[in-house]
Amino acid sequence: QIELEARFASILMTGFRGTGKTSLLMACHQKLAEAGYQVIYTNAEADYLVNPYEELAINDVLLVSAMTIVDNGLGPSYVRRLWEDIKSLGGAQVIPEGVEVEAGAATFKATLERVPALHERLRTYALERSLYEQVSKLILDAQGEVKRRGRRGMVLIIDSLDHLSDPPGKDGTPVTDSVLRVLREAPELRRLDVHLILTIPPTVLPYAHDLRADLLARGVSSLRGH
Repeated sequence: QIELEARFASILMTGFRGTGKTSLLMACHQKLAEAGYQVIYTNAEADYLVNPYEELAINDVLLVSAMTIVDNGLGPSYVRRLWEDIKSLGGAQVIPEGVEVEAGAATFKATLERVPALHERLRTYALERSLYEQVSKLILDAQGEVKRRGRRGMVLIIDSLDHLSDPPGKDGTPVTDSVLRVLREAPELRRLDVHLILTIPPTVLPYAHDLRADLLARGVSSLRGH
């Protein structure tokens, strides 16, 4: 059972593959929808081609959040601004002539499937732009639309970030370290006006005690192993 407070919550879930995390998330999706929330789910790896061997940055989470909201028909005016901004980075080099993203269902997801090289362009865009204000405004607009539809608010579930893994044969733990940096140094996630549920890799579990204290100090609701 999940009871969301009036203030926006960030909930983290971790565990090894096959332990039922996605099934639990689907049950949460159903219960929260029945409770009156607009619940938006994405598989970050499958839907937006997140590379499990790449280091994670806060802007990756923000960009996946934005694309997921847009692909669910919320914040359509954001699509054109984001797409033009991506192309302004030189995206024409990897985006074939005539490929556009329009408002509507499965926009970015469908385009990424047709143009896999766009993933690197999005990654570059995320690294080079300050996305917090953009995504925060998008979420506020989407929340307004959700409320107009008679829902209590929006819950965003980002699954499969638990698949992030340190590259085999490489020294150190760069991917795990990057996830810990995002969680410890990213109060932006907590300040977003949306209930956020994230899966994170089980390689963070050895750091769970110290991480839990850091997260609680920043207002993150919980770190759950499953």
